[in-house]
Amino acid sequence: MIPVEYYKIAYYAIIGSILLFVLLHALKDGTLYASNRFNNIMSFILILIVVLFFGLRDPMGNWRYLGDTSNYTRLFNHFDPSVYEKEPGFNMLMKFGADYLNIELFYILCACLYIIPVYIVFRKWYNNYAFYALALYISMISFWGYGINGIRNGLAASIFIFSFLFYEKKPVMFLCMLISVTFHNSMILPLLAFMVSSFYKNTKVYTAIWFAAIFFSLFFGHIIENLHFQPLISSTGRVENFFVNELDGETVQRGFRIDFIIYSFIPILLGMYYRYKLKFNDVFYVILLNTYIIANSVWIILIRAAYTNRIAYLSWFIISIVIVYPLLKKHLVKYQPQKLALLILASLVVTFFYS
Repeated sequence: MIPVEYYKIAYYAIIGSILLFVLLHALKDGTLYASNRFNNIMSFILILIVVLFFGLRDPMGNWRYLGDTSNYTRLFNHFDPSVYEKEPGFNMLMKFGADYLNIELFYILCACLYIIPVYIVFRKWYNNYAFYALALYISMISFWGYGINGIRNGLAASIFIFSFLFYEKKPVMFLCMLISVTFHNSMILPLLAFMVSSFYKNTKVYTAIWFAAIFFSLFFGHIIENLHFQPLISSTGRVENFFVNELDGETVQRGFRIDFIIYSFIPILLGMYYRYKLKFNDVFYVILLNTYIIANSVWIILIRAAYTNRIAYLSWFIISIVIVYPLLKKHLVKYQPQKLALLILASLVVTFFYS
């Protein structure tokens, strides 16, 4: 077994090596592999690596390396339905696991539910180019953390993305979105954002609101700390610690993160470029872009929170889709394969840096 302190390093070393090998072809020859056989094999390899690493991790691994894994394991071994009674979807999943599976199989099941529904959507949208969307998705900053640490959040986000498959069948789509909320209540934010952006589609207005949120957070953000504010996260017992500076003897890093704001602005900038410069006005994409901007604006206002990453994830989980959707749907720019490859590699580098 890989020592827990090297587990994440080993995972990224394997994923990084595979993606580098494939993407060098795009950089060299200016084309993407587009055969069905290639897509199936490489996608299967990526999914298998994710499922095995996430599913077979040490169930009692140190929290510094595997986050809340040990807490989930203890809850699994001593299942109490009252713990997640406000999130019945995840409650039912854990009860099923506690009744019929061991902890390793439960984590394998969670890993499958985390990655496979997303790939099904990519396969439907992009056909033989689904591998590249999957590569960008798993290379994002949040992917590891919400497959290992914030399991409920990650599963909820996967179900939410899966709902996009039924965009032409709105009742089914919104039903799937509501199911995602039963796995983690915080998904109500992207759900509301999606509904708002479905009715009003002016991306420039939403972008202006995003910049206004930065101004407010920078100069008046301290006001939020003094309010009895119930954030849009689930009732996990951590709400009362939302603006603490120390928790469990550990210093909690809080502050106005310029680096994360820049990171969050990249998909907005690209989305504006796709829509207004390149005239990519796919209705679904416009709604998705606006959903991202709205949800990210809420995070910016609450950026000084101790658990700001949990709020950021409510927009970050669709960053890769906002970035790659137009590029895999239509030829828009010169040297598009090379630029797509560079985007994936850049995402990997950023993830390595923050890991």
